[in-house]
Amino acid sequence: MNNTASSSVTTTLDAHSATWWAPSLHLVAERFDSWIVDQWGVLHNGVVAYPGAADALRQLVQRGDAVIVLSNSGKRSAINVERLARYGFDSSCYTALSTSGEIAHD
Repeated sequence: MNNTASSSVTTTLDAHSATWWAPSLHLVAERFDSWIVDQWGVLHNGVVAYPGAADALRQLVQRGDAVIVLSNSGKRSAINVERLARYGFDSSCYTALSTSGEIAHD
């Protein structure tokens, strides 16, 4: 494995993948234009939103990035949309949301 650090971003390379570890999203945001973000433990802890998470997603969407919120919640997507709104993630924070419950229902 080869580890290198550049601009506070560590790249771990192996034969099959590249993993980027960054202490802040803004350090890697310019490298990508599409994002898949897990809901639980990434955007909120089930009680409150993590500070800055909604603003970070909103900025990505405003610059034209695709932001998909993914969840293994057994509930349908509409219920998760309502939950995210309670935590401050309105529809301007993501371009799509998908849950296990929605996929199982379909």
